[in-house]
Amino acid sequence: MDVCLISRSPPYPLFHLVVFVRVFVTLPFLNSSQSSFCFIISLYIPLKPQKTRLTYPNTHKHTHTLTHPQEHTTSLGEAKRRATDEGTLLEVAGGGRLVVGQKLHSLDGDFMFLETLDGEVGEWKIYPEALPGDTMLIFSTCHGAPSLPTPLYDLQDGRLEVVGEASTSNMSLKALCDKETREFHLFFPVWMTYIEARRWCRKLKGSVALPKDSETNALLVDRFIRHRDTCAQTWTHLFWVDAEGEGKEGPWRTTEGELLSFTPFLQEDSAGQEDVQCAAAVSHNRKKWAVSPCQMETCVLCAFNTHPEIRLYGLCDHSSLDRLFSFRDHPKYELIFEGVSHVVLAAQNGSWVMRSRLYPSLKAVMVTQYEGQDPVGVRTWVVEGDRCREKEVRKRNERKRT
Repeated sequence: MDVCLISRSPPYPLFHLVVFVRVFVTLPFLNSSQSSFCFIISLYIPLKPQKTRLTYPNTHKHTHTLTHPQEHTTSLGEAKRRATDEGTLLEVAGGGRLVVGQKLHSLDGDFMFLETLDGEVGEWKIYPEALPGDTMLIFSTCHGAPSLPTPLYDLQDGRLEVVGEASTSNMSLKALCDKETREFHLFFPVWMTYIEARRWCRKLKGSVALPKDSETNALLVDRFIRHRDTCAQTWTHLFWVDAEGEGKEGPWRTTEGELLSFTPFLQEDSAGQEDVQCAAAVSHNRKKWAVSPCQMETCVLCAFNTHPEIRLYGLCDHSSLDRLFSFRDHPKYELIFEGVSHVVLAAQNGSWVMRSRLYPSLKAVMVTQYEGQDPVGVRTWVVEGDRCREKEVRKRNERKRT
């Protein structure tokens, strides 16, 4: 049997969500000793809302085994070595069941925690014939593939068994392979002046949000209207807008100097005053902004066009904690750092806490010096359950330079 593995991997950082699914494929009709067969997987773990999700064993070392009633087992690595040595096609015996995993402890698919991958799988297809190398290259580089035979199995035919917490939905090939990150927002229900808001968003490699039209402005106000009592200081201000006025009669620009064409100010605020040169969205009018003193304090809405990477320094060589983190859009628009492997860094009870999805006893709590202190920068952490001897360490979180 020719086994072809094609992995279509768009350029997204590998950060993920825990899902556990067992996938079995039974091939009762492949009774011949040698059958032509192609197994195509498009695996993606994007920092964007989930589309199609299945748990798949660790991607670093795939093992594809086909079992016979005679208990004959062949691994993909074994078949590769034999094909290379003999200069033949990559073949394994036909018939039986295909089991996908890494270092499987059971061919029944009873994966251990360490044998699973948190992530998403798309375009899972098994074809009845091997594909030429150039076709596989076209497929794996997200170009339009030529006409292909009807697959024996795919995610649409309903014959793959999915067990566990999983959901499926459709997305276009363009959306799967799109290299551009769609803009997303994170909301911070804490008071800041406009300058402080700018610094905070820039620290996270984003910018203060700037709605480009009335509909977008209304949509954002609706999402965060529940925070109006928290954000309002003296009026109905909800969050800062990336706009600065140039005096009483001057035009309005972004902090980068770009002239704004969309300036939906409340009628009474259209002219402005000398000491009123900033703008904020308001909760009582979904499509309008208010000219506001820059030293006023209200909540912050940051916009992002990339998924920033934060690196953690100060760990011992044997630490189990992740060293590289990132964040993405969140259903509640909250800032949560996802480790590259298994650690999640999130705010909890007034501090920041690292927890592991892999090791239940591993935990690190930031020693907070003042209310609202963020985890980016040099901080002291109390660590539990790690392989390092130190129980309290000073770590530095920095944005990764690109």
